[in-house]
Amino acid sequence: MNRSLLADYTEAFDTLARAGAAAYRTQYGALPDLSHIAFKFSSPTLYDEYASQAVPLGKVTRRQFNGREITWCRLHTPLQAGKLKLEWLEIIHPGKDPHHLSGVASIGYYVPGLSDVVKIESSNPEIIFRYQGKGAAELVLT
Repeated sequence: MNRSLLADYTEAFDTLARAGAAAYRTQYGALPDLSHIAFKFSSPTLYDEYASQAVPLGKVTRRQFNGREITWCRLHTPLQAGKLKLEWLEIIHPGKDPHHLSGVASIGYYVPGLSDVVKIESSNPEIIFRYQGKGAAELVLT
């Protein structure tokens, strides 16, 4: 595999993380916290490669959620830009519903008190900005 987990999440953070926070602030008047970057895959093999690449990057936890395995990685060295801080990666097993592309699928944000998930398109049509009432740290525990 020529791609790397580190390169993919660093690029998404560098090019889109601030844009996602700004998009929500523009529409809703509040600045969300960055929660995590989520990866989806077209095959279990690619999922396994990325999940194994996460091990040296942070503390890895595997969980079952809605019948699907998710590998969470809390980064040893978070990325930061201003108030935005990336500490978590979500690596989602394709299961019975493979994604059409492998790689970053969404950038998740935490908005306290938000009851419904809000989605806003990014400048990259393959990546969605996703805003929810729970951050990655809380999702890992559930």
